[in-house]
Amino acid sequence: MKKLLILSFLLLSGLSNLFAQSSTCANAQAMCSGNQGPFNNTTSVPSFGNLGCLGSTPNPAWFYLQVGTSGNIDMTLSQIRNSNGNPIDVDFILWGPFNSLTNICNNLSLYSPGYSGPNNVVDCSYSASATETVNIPNAVVGQYYMLLVTNYSNQAGTYTLNQSGGAGALSCEIVCGVTLGPDRYLCGATTSVTLTATFLNPPTTPGSPVYSWYLNGVLQYTTTTNTTTVNQSGTWTVSVTRPGCSDVATDDIIVQFIGAVPFNSIGPFSGAAGECDPVFNLLSYQASLVAPFDPASFTFVYYDENGDIITDPANFSPADDTFIGINISAGPCSVFDIVEFYVDCVPATCDLDLTSAPATSSQNLCLNDPIVNITYQTSGDATNANVTGLPSGLSSSYTAGVLTISGNPTQTGTFNYTVETVGCTPNLTLTGSIVVNPNPTFTSLAANGPICIGQDAVFTLVGTPGAIVLYSIDGGSVQIANLDSSSGSATVTILAATSNVTINLIEIELGTCDIVLTNTATVVVQPTPAIPLITMTAPTCTADGFSTIINYDATLTYTFTPAGPTIDSTGLISGMTFGTSYTVTAGNGTCTSQASSSFSNTATLSIPLVPTISVTAPTCSANGFATITNYVTGLTYNFTPVGPTVDSTGLISGMTFGTSYVVSANNGSCSSTDSSSFVVNSILPTPVAPTVSVTAPTCAADGFSTITNYDATLTYTFTPAGPTINASGLVQGMVLGTSYQVTSTNASSCTSLVSNSFVNNPMLVTPAVPTISVTAPTCSANGFATITNYVTGLTYNFTPVGPTVDSTGLISGMTFGTSYVVSANNGSCSS
Repeated sequence: MKKLLILSFLLLSGLSNLFAQSSTCANAQAMCSGNQGPFNNTTSVPSFGNLGCLGSTPNPAWFYLQVGTSGNIDMTLSQIRNSNGNPIDVDFILWGPFNSLTNICNNLSLYSPGYSGPNNVVDCSYSASATETVNIPNAVVGQYYMLLVTNYSNQAGTYTLNQSGGAGALSCEIVCGVTLGPDRYLCGATTSVTLTATFLNPPTTPGSPVYSWYLNGVLQYTTTTNTTTVNQSGTWTVSVTRPGCSDVATDDIIVQFIGAVPFNSIGPFSGAAGECDPVFNLLSYQASLVAPFDPASFTFVYYDENGDIITDPANFSPADDTFIGINISAGPCSVFDIVEFYVDCVPATCDLDLTSAPATSSQNLCLNDPIVNITYQTSGDATNANVTGLPSGLSSSYTAGVLTISGNPTQTGTFNYTVETVGCTPNLTLTGSIVVNPNPTFTSLAANGPICIGQDAVFTLVGTPGAIVLYSIDGGSVQIANLDSSSGSATVTILAATSNVTINLIEIELGTCDIVLTNTATVVVQPTPAIPLITMTAPTCTADGFSTIINYDATLTYTFTPAGPTIDSTGLISGMTFGTSYTVTAGNGTCTSQASSSFSNTATLSIPLVPTISVTAPTCSANGFATITNYVTGLTYNFTPVGPTVDSTGLISGMTFGTSYVVSANNGSCSSTDSSSFVVNSILPTPVAPTVSVTAPTCAADGFSTITNYDATLTYTFTPAGPTINASGLVQGMVLGTSYQVTSTNASSCTSLVSNSFVNNPMLVTPAVPTISVTAPTCSANGFATITNYVTGLTYNFTPVGPTVDSTGLISGMTFGTSYVVSANNGSCSS
């Protein structure tokens, strides 16, 4: 009760299971996709020459694959360097399918010496890439494929195989699987047996696997070793994960403790009636001999009637009735018995022999190709020989005891023919087979293009489904394209082409049939235009900004995004909307460049308005000034000559009175034209305040006033009004005793400050002449004099001095006899 996996593994004659290097086909190691790798490459192994599409085969590594799920399988094969993980070139060739691994290395087309079967190359690639795509079309579960991978750079590294598509899948049990060996049937007194779980590929990754043991599907226990001793009959199963793998591997074995080895009675067996040398396959009887047990659990040894071991039991051919002995053993127990065989031989009265090469009776050729003549020799009673079952196009002739079959088959198929003698008792027959394969047909070759540099060049081949087409690219090594088994099409893709790519078809093959092809096709690879280089010219104060393609090529077509602009023969772009961002591509009809950098145009720069100047004339109290009435904050105002500045209200300061200026406005980019010229003047002159000199009145005249700084060009205004002034500055017309002020006004209407107040007083008062009354002396008194009109407050001055006067007017202090005069003085005037 073993899995097909185990049977297939045991049939792998001469294949090593080391999970390491495998430089020969005989030492091929198992490989599967996913995380069951990586797989070591080989180094320092010489190339054994070209092989299929492989121009060389340095450092070969051989792997075999098994299909786990039917369907197309697409895989990625990659190789990296051990020292730094960098990718390195990998190439491969794949053969298949095969139903088993038996003798597989002798059945690889283009590789195995002496192989004459159909071309079984499935896929092949010889590129400089570190990653290859491996395709298996229509894979069938259980089938095998052989993969040869080469290491062109001779650098130590590893391969990784990962599935990238398809409904099918590889089986990873050939890498990660485990086996318990054949079913165990134990006889006699044996009561226990040790089971050993062996990985199909010894682990290369450290680990401590745990083995789970089941009896009839029920977990019994786990162990950390790969052996267990059991004493119960039933189906024992082991479950374990191999270090380095992610899949759980299982295997089961029937353990049966039996009392004796079975030997069921079979036979006798007879050959065909009249056949003198019948062939019996003794191996075919094993299941019947030990049923219901598994024959793989027993050892069979066959002996002839003389007791000699029969070395080729599959082709036992007795010449007469006989018997054979069969010894069946299981461990220490065995059983022996005999089986009889009968031969019913009727000797013919003639002979019939194939006299051409043995291979001529089993030919495999192509439609319309001539066969290798097949000849048969008759003797004895034979008078003729006939052949039946030939394809059309072949014929036979019989001359002098020789039957010759020749010709060119015009019919496809497998033809099992029979040659039979005429005139013999009995007539003898020999058989042969001729397989006539259809010639492939090639229908069409198409190429994409023209394409751009860096795009893939793709060739589409159409022909007989299942055929392969040999081709070369640009005269390089021969490569293989597999036409789909359903559609008959295949594509050949040259990645990232940089120059024209030409495919030359060499031949189309279907099995052993081929037709020479001369088809050729070229994919034109056009350069991708350079990315347009844009130079943007900034706007000026007098012109809009503009953009130009500086690497403009008149042979290209330029496409703008958004649409609208056009370009002239100089590369100048027109039709752009100011402030809109554009990109542009260049196309040659096939290829389009990448988009340029974004660019935009800006309209003519704004020119400030010409400054408008308002000049305010000076006044009698203030200087004149100028203002920019259309002043704009943020602009710079430049004066000629330099010096003035302007504040946020537009008021200009720093001007030199009487100097003519112009001013322009600048916004950082553009300047206005100059304003009209303008001048400011200083404050108007104001006359000084009139200085009035007041002449006091005298005892003989009224007081009067004079403007001592009189200026005849000025106008004098009196308050209160009335007075006038003559050319000498004398003020006339004043009312005596009235206080006046005066201002002066010049021709600019500037009026001085008011003068100090001034008053003209009338002429001073002169006291009355003193009236003297002299009283004559008497006898008793001195004479005396009296001022009869005496006024208190006046001063009376006597000449000669000496006398005084009292408040009554009485004069005293006179010298008698002296004549006096006296005057009255009021402080200003004297009488």
